[in-house]
Amino acid sequence: MKVREVIAVGFILLAVLFISGCASTALKKGAADSIAQTRHDLKQAQKVYANFSGLPFALLPSKKTNIEFNNSLPVYRLDQHNTYVKGFQLPAFIQPYRIIIKGSGRGFADGNVAMFAPVIYTLDAHYQVLRVFKADDLVRRGATTLERTVFINPSNRAEQYLLIFGETGDLSFESSTASITTAIVPAGPVIVPWHSASQKTSRIYYAPTGRVEIEAIP
Repeated sequence: MKVREVIAVGFILLAVLFISGCASTALKKGAADSIAQTRHDLKQAQKVYANFSGLPFALLPSKKTNIEFNNSLPVYRLDQHNTYVKGFQLPAFIQPYRIIIKGSGRGFADGNVAMFAPVIYTLDAHYQVLRVFKADDLVRRGATTLERTVFINPSNRAEQYLLIFGETGDLSFESSTASITTAIVPAGPVIVPWHSASQKTSRIYYAPTGRVEIEAIP
């Protein structure tokens, strides 16, 4: 092999090792580290809204829709912290309906989960807050889903807008899952089932990024 070819192969190997190292580092990053990085990025946001009236509002979708909370969304200053926000304009009230909002989680190599916990505000026509639903108001659905149903009744006809924010607090809790494994063990002329139980504990972190599913149901 010529010297020039050896040098070329060497560069290729270095590039492969560099890419592998980056991928390995990303995979090994834990949930807490990922959230800390996102909060740092939010602090550095160049454009931050401080008034609800200046936010962009989309029409409330008529069918189930997924929204990614990431740096493609506006940033709002909420409770002295920057957070991503998505605004919706509610339809004119005709009959009662409900809006189901679900935040989903993402697992990491350290066994922990970063879960988007939606904070929900409803506003009137003058952008005044009428109702607030915090993370404590969410219902857990399985291991990686947090859900809140917002009911729009005749008494709520003044509500014109709905805002979804990411949770700004450093909140987390432990979650345990138990599993039972059954193995078949031959014991002479008979077969004996052998059961073993295990329990796994992970920590669920409320994250400022993630996926939200929203659905309006009459």
